[in-house]
Amino acid sequence: MIERIYIHYPFCKRICYYCDFYKVRYKKEYEKAYLEKLKKEIKEIKKTYKIKPLSSLYLGGGSPSIASYSFFDLVFSSFSLKSNSEVSLEVNIEDISKDFLSLIKNYPINRISLGIQNFKEKYSNFLGRNIDVKLIYKALELISKNFENLSLDLLILGLEKDEFEENKKILKDVLEKFNIKHISLYILTIYKNTYLYKKYSNIKRNYIDLTYQKYQKFLKENFFFQYEVSNFAKPNFLCQHNLAYWLFENYLGLGPSASSLIKIKGDFISKVNENKLDYDFKFEKINFETYLYFRFRTFFGVPFRYLKNKKFLKDFLDKNLITLDNKNIKVTSKGYLFLDYIFNRLFI
Repeated sequence: MIERIYIHYPFCKRICYYCDFYKVRYKKEYEKAYLEKLKKEIKEIKKTYKIKPLSSLYLGGGSPSIASYSFFDLVFSSFSLKSNSEVSLEVNIEDISKDFLSLIKNYPINRISLGIQNFKEKYSNFLGRNIDVKLIYKALELISKNFENLSLDLLILGLEKDEFEENKKILKDVLEKFNIKHISLYILTIYKNTYLYKKYSNIKRNYIDLTYQKYQKFLKENFFFQYEVSNFAKPNFLCQHNLAYWLFENYLGLGPSASSLIKIKGDFISKVNENKLDYDFKFEKINFETYLYFRFRTFFGVPFRYLKNKKFLKDFLDKNLITLDNKNIKVTSKGYLFLDYIFNRLFI
């Protein structure tokens, strides 16, 4: 039974320096070919899997905010939704306009994920985004008038000690002026196949942990609940689609670089669409430790019965890196900085 779907729209107007995802510069003829492939893939998955009315649908990219009516028409004519479904759309700041918002208001989209990455122009330029604060405010103002559930994506660069302080003033103002419900806070990874790696492969980033802790504290003070290592939400606005990933619920990924996870005869099977528009599938069996690790990233934690090594338990508790709650072992805010270290010593 499937009730969660992710659809990858792979096209962008421009390529950001840090982006490691599969993407293609937008051309009308490319999108046309993609939509033909996507239509066929949807037809095939409907033959293979029993798809219920969806609890969540996530349209990611790439930049689905540059997609045509044809993309949205195909998607929303192909699947039915529950009355309380979460339908998310990733958008870029420069794509936001009254016309664009009028377009997507024709569809049952109720959650917007806005890729800001950084408020300061010098950091934005470093990432190859070249977006100024005025454009960010304009986009936020337009979206806020049309959507209640708005999420922001931010990146921690770790370049300078004062990185957070430079962003804090603007972020504080943004949270006061706009009713932001969710923030995803990621640490920048410089991948080998990106422009950023070619230009800055030897760059020193000594302030990642410090910056992360400052964001944690600030967001907590502003009533955001950290429910996963990189995600913070106001009450009742946790991203239900992403929670399904971390809790290993069945979901399907459609598009040229999407993954799926299906439980088959007690095993979790991941299906990955390789980085090609012709959908070359790869299947992998996921071990139980991976499942536990994903749970450990969240506020749910891991049931105590899966603990393999009690040797480090007291030390981690004394250092306030973990807590025990309702028979679950959970990471604390401080513990998130040492997530992999803690997990490897307790559960492997």
